[in-house]
Amino acid sequence: MKIMKFIKKSKRNLFLLGALALALVITGGMFAGAWFSAANDGSVTTEADFASVGATPLNITDVQGGESGNVTAQTIFTITPAGNYTGDLLVTVYLTNVPDLTSTFESLQLKVKSAFQGGGLELTDWQIISLDNESVIIPVTGYTGGEAFLVTVEGGTWHAQPDIATNDPDLDLYCEVSQRGLD
Repeated sequence: MKIMKFIKKSKRNLFLLGALALALVITGGMFAGAWFSAANDGSVTTEADFASVGATPLNITDVQGGESGNVTAQTIFTITPAGNYTGDLLVTVYLTNVPDLTSTFESLQLKVKSAFQGGGLELTDWQIISLDNESVIIPVTGYTGGEAFLVTVEGGTWHAQPDIATNDPDLDLYCEVSQRGLD
């Protein structure tokens, strides 16, 4: 009630109240911007094209109603960071067409793993992408550039819906690579 009387008393008070609100908005925005910059301050080299990704389709063929099968091991993505890139990367692999696949499969599991292309250091233990778990996250810490790494399907299993006709479903896999400071 007192605020309404304050506002009604003069236009000058209304102007002061508006100026105060504007000052709060501006300083709040500056605070949030400074926090974001400080939180992302790290030793990661930032470039527009810090990595390239090559993809190989993963095919499951001749899926027949009620049958089960295995997924053949193969490389699905080759990730090549720029030669001068140093820092941490976060690779996320998604199975993007799960709603379409549930009409074909009762279950589908893919064992996903990553390693450097030269066959040396393995980056992760295998993880499962399935109809229930549609993505895996692969952290790559302390990358120093120069060597590509592979994301592979080490195998897997599937079981088809009982009432489907023979088909060759498309598995739409998507790979996202982002620069990260994983300290």
